[in-house]
Amino acid sequence: MSGISTYQAGQSDLELAPRDLAVLLAPYDASHPLLPTLEGSGGALNIPSYYVSVGNFTKSAGVTLGHTPEITDVDSHGKASPTRQLPNRRVITIGFEPQETKLVNLALYWGTDWLSNVPTVSANAGFAEAIPELPLNLKFRAILLGWDDFNGDDIFIYWIANKVNVSATSDQELVDSNVIRYPYTLNCQADDENQSALTVGICGPGWEALQDVAATGFGGDS
Repeated sequence: MSGISTYQAGQSDLELAPRDLAVLLAPYDASHPLLPTLEGSGGALNIPSYYVSVGNFTKSAGVTLGHTPEITDVDSHGKASPTRQLPNRRVITIGFEPQETKLVNLALYWGTDWLSNVPTVSANAGFAEAIPELPLNLKFRAILLGWDDFNGDDIFIYWIANKVNVSATSDQELVDSNVIRYPYTLNCQADDENQSALTVGICGPGWEALQDVAATGFGGDS
């Protein structure tokens, strides 16, 4: 072993993986309040029933959680490097490729209000609705929920974005060797209620058990 292993203090038990993922969405309005946490009574997962899943999404792409801070350099005369660096912008995005043809994915991909105003279907369950000339400026609440386990007990890793909009879409590839996909990217915005664009959380009995065998940095350990 190398001489620095003591200082590295690696803990493989803390190498968590998103072995399963779900993306959940809800309208952004007063009847769907801000979520401060997903942890409920006794450490169990607690998600309001009005959140709707986007369903299956492309495995090879997974979910991309983007975090791009922008820093402005302050240069001073006679100095070769910046004397100060001021953070002035941060962009957080969530991107994925839903594979299910369902209302939530159609609405977000095409920028319509079909989630709030569900279209009427025909007597034979047919659907046909014109999309607006430009995508509507719609906002939603989003949850990205990941799962792993420790000794068979659940660990939930989650990200709550209480105010998002669709900031980008990618082309649909209509080929006979794959399903129709609806790739879109959510842009996370600061919610006026908590002044934050993202809440990061971990909970579950597996995470609680992990505290006993690994130093996570919480509760005063290192």
